[in-house]
Amino acid sequence: MTKPNPTTIVLSILCILLLATTVVLFLRKDGDTWVCNGIEWVKHGNPSALKPAQPCGEGVATSPTINPVKYTEFPINNYSSSTTEIDISYNNIKSLPSQIDRFTNLQVFILKGNKL
Repeated sequence: MTKPNPTTIVLSILCILLLATTVVLFLRKDGDTWVCNGIEWVKHGNPSALKPAQPCGEGVATSPTINPVKYTEFPINNYSSSTTEIDISYNNIKSLPSQIDRFTNLQVFILKGNKL
């Protein structure tokens, strides 16, 4: 019987270690958790933790799964270009708080392209 090649022995040991590491990592994977399906929290396996209290759904970045944050466009009521300007001149500094208050009443919106 011939003596095995040392390279073959080293490669065999490395393959066995790689296979063992893959199996261990697969078995350690957290299969028992709560997953956000976009509307509500759904059990995945048998989680020991209670259902998460934070909201799950569109527009909310959730955990343990990472979903991209989605934005919803809101219509802007009574919008005019005059409400988007603040005059910060020296003579107008006393009325600045009322101008800022006007901005806080605007609805949140996101511009897409050239559309409002």
